[in-house]
Amino acid sequence: MIVVAIGLGAANAHRRRSLPLDHGWHAAAYEAALWARRETANEDLFAMKDAGTFGFFSERDVVKP
Repeated sequence: MIVVAIGLGAANAHRRRSLPLDHGWHAAAYEAALWARRETANEDLFAMKDAGTFGFFSERDVVKP
């Protein structure tokens, strides 16, 4: 019974990490990326501390300050 409970907990945690757009800052970064892709030019450059999600979905260059 304990093994099943641990397994289900681990599966749930993995599922939550696999769907980053459903949680917290991932959703905000995704929305910002969509805005940047829609409202800025391809050659525009962004700077931010943690830019993985934003950089990927915005398709814009991002540098770490």
